Amino acid sequence: MKSLSKKYPDIESDLVKSIVKYIRDQERKEVTPSITSIVESMVSSGYSIRDVLRAISKMEESGIIDLVEIAPRDFKEYLCSPFSLDLWFVLSATLGTILIVLVFGITQYPLVTIRYVLGTIFVLFIPGFSLIQCLYYRREDLDDLERFALSIGLSLALVPLVGLVLNYTPFGIRLPPVTISLSILSIILIVCGTIRRYRYLRTLS
Repeated sequence: MKSLSKKYPDIESDLVKSIVKYIRDQERKEVTPSITSIVESMVSSGYSIRDVLRAISKMEESGIIDLVEIAPRDFKEYLCSPFSLDLWFVLSATLGTILIVLVFGITQYPLVTIRYVLGTIFVLFIPGFSLIQCLYYRREDLDDLERFALSIGLSLALVPLVGLVLNYTPFGIRLPPVTISLSILSIILIVCGTIRRYRYLRTLS
């Protein structure tokens, strides 16, 4: 840990010192303190949750502490954690698109609006997003805006390639083959990205 010095004119030095003391006490016990445990300890000492979270954020910005993501104990727990939200997002969007476009074939207003919205997300975002999550599985590799922009750009590149491949198959460029092909591609990519991210987080724990 670095010296506390005068880096926090807007935060009680007692709070910062208390947080550092708590972290050091936990490290002496060979326990990695979590943000939740720090907040609970400081709140029980009389500080507000807002002040504690603000202090932790400032401490990380100045390099006094490092916040690292700790992976769940096993892959099953990982799938039920916030780390895997991107996986469930892609699976939900893909399943929803298949149901609305292929199974139910909704064409009546106003339900057709849902079809247009899901179809747009499915074609212009999901394939590229899945590829980005597979290639850049570490959160620190790209910020959210970069991920969003690259997801759209790569989707615009992947979808025509899928269509080109289908054009040389007996299936042709029709709605069912295109939907199924993009679904399979997106699911494979997001599953690969999920596995890579889980393995990466395991190396940090």
